[in-house]
Amino acid sequence: MTPDDLLAEAREATGLDDLGPGDLHEGLGIYCRSLAEEAQLNDVGRLAIRSAIVSNLVNRLRVVDWAARHPEVADEKIDTFSDADHVRYVAEHWTDVLATSIERIDAFRAAHPEIPILDVHHDDLVREPVATVARIYDSAGAALSAPARAALTAYVEGHDNHRFGVHRYDLAEFGLDAGTVADRFADYVRRYDIPT
Repeated sequence: MTPDDLLAEAREATGLDDLGPGDLHEGLGIYCRSLAEEAQLNDVGRLAIRSAIVSNLVNRLRVVDWAARHPEVADEKIDTFSDADHVRYVAEHWTDVLATSIERIDAFRAAHPEIPILDVHHDDLVREPVATVARIYDSAGAALSAPARAALTAYVEGHDNHRFGVHRYDLAEFGLDAGTVADRFADYVRRYDIPT
């Protein structure tokens, strides 16, 4: 993964070339080297990061192009607050993102059975954080040291999960039907024994 490869992919995807003022090549090069030498990404991580970088470059190319075709926007005041309600769009888009994520993770697991993967339930992490972290260490062939366990315990005891109240999600608030969502993710919920 090199800056030239990523830029070429973004330019091919858009048919655009102008990335605007400033040279992002140096910074992108540092980022790519860091990913290669320090991030210790697995195959899924590399694919996800590459996709995210190209997506951001594509967005930049399109924004620069749009601004060049609409120079009048440079004089407009930008209001960062909006009355627009994007809840339904975000909810519908996010369910697609989750479904795609599940498909890709399942495909990776099927293609790489030699790679051990530990599944952690969010409820376990919330209910028994210290024990769950110890299980994660154990699965990696390491032990949660006494000082680390003490620090984690102290943190958990000093940070009540409900100090800001209890938040409950209601799919209906997002314009989604609970039955439809449950059907869509039923296999995933059953396969990983997720409490419902």
